[in-house]
Amino acid sequence: MKKALYNLVKLALVAILALPFGSCQKPYEVDLPLAVSRANFTVKAEAGEIFFIVYSQEKWTAEFERPVTWAHLSRTSGDNQTQVNVSYDQNSDLSRGVNIIVRSGNLTKKVYLSQKAGLSGEVSYSLDMQSINLLKESFAVNIAANTNVPAANLAIATGAVNYISGGDSWIQNVVVTENNVTFDVTENATGELRQAIVEITIPVAAWDTPVTAMVVVAQSADPAGFGVIPTTLAADPNGINAISIDLLPSFTPSLYGFKVSHSIAYTAGEAQDWLRNDVIDETTFRFTAEPKPNPYPARTATATFKLLDASGAELDTRVVTITQDKSDMGTTNGDNNSGEEPKDPEEDF
Repeated sequence: MKKALYNLVKLALVAILALPFGSCQKPYEVDLPLAVSRANFTVKAEAGEIFFIVYSQEKWTAEFERPVTWAHLSRTSGDNQTQVNVSYDQNSDLSRGVNIIVRSGNLTKKVYLSQKAGLSGEVSYSLDMQSINLLKESFAVNIAANTNVPAANLAIATGAVNYISGGDSWIQNVVVTENNVTFDVTENATGELRQAIVEITIPVAAWDTPVTAMVVVAQSADPAGFGVIPTTLAADPNGINAISIDLLPSFTPSLYGFKVSHSIAYTAGEAQDWLRNDVIDETTFRFTAEPKPNPYPARTATATFKLLDASGAELDTRVVTITQDKSDMGTTNGDNNSGEEPKDPEEDF
C-alpha cells in the first residue's frame, strides 16, 4: 500500500516538472487598447520610488495632471508594454496627491499618487471675519488671515464661491495668500439683498481632510445706514443688568473706514451721568444705569447715534430715548416704598 502511494506521488511530480516554462519567459500581454497595472499608490512621507506598467497597442504619453516639484517620472512616452518609475521627495508638509495622466489616442487612464503628511500637529487657516456686510457699490474685499500652513501649499489653494441669492459671478478674482484673502464684489443692481459663501480650500491627498475656511458675504441694495433700532428703551431701575442696543448697520463699517459715534443728553435737573460704562463698537452700544433712588420720579436721557464716512460726513442718525423708573430697592436712609420722602426718626418726639 505504501509503495503504491509512493509511485503515485512520483508520477505527479514528474508530470509537473515536464510542464513548459514558456509562460514565465514571455512578456505579460493585455489585449486592451490602453491599460495600467495599478490605479493608485499611497506612500509614506519618506522619499522613495514606485512603478507601474503601461499596456498599449499604440504609442502613449504620460504627464502629471498639474505641475508638481515633489514627484518625477522616469519616462513620459512609450509604446506597447512599458514600465514607468515614479520617484518622490520626502514630505515635510501636508499630505499631497497628484494624478498621472496616461494617454493613447483618444483614450485616457489615471494613476493617483498620494503621499502622507510629514507635519506633526494640527494645521489651520482662519480668517479674521467669518461674515461681512457690504454696500451696493462695487468693492475690493481684503480679509486678514492666520495660518500655520506652509507657503508651498498656499500656492495651490483655491477659493470657490457658492452663490445663495442674487445670481452668480458677482464675486470675482479670489486670491488666497499666507496673510489674507482678497476678492472683488461687483455693484449690486438687483434691488435686493444678495448672499454668497466664499470657501477657501487648501488641497491635500484625496483620502485626507482638506484645510478649509469660509466667509459669508452679504451685499445690500440700499445705501449705508443703521438697521431697525428701537426709539425707546427702559433701563433697569436697580442698576443690576447691563443693557445693549444693536445698531445693525447694513454693512461692516471698518471695511469702508466708516465710524459709529454716540452722544448722551440728560434731562435738565437730573443727574447728568446716570448712564455709566457706555461702550460702542461698529454694531452695538452697551451701558449700565445707576440705580434710581425710590423717592424720585422716573427720569429720561436720549442717546444719539451717528454713522460717519471716512471724511466725517453723516450717513445716518438715530435717536433712542432711555427711561428709568423708580427703584424697588429702597434708599440708604430708609424707605417705606410709598414714594414719599422718609421722615426723620425723631420728628414725632
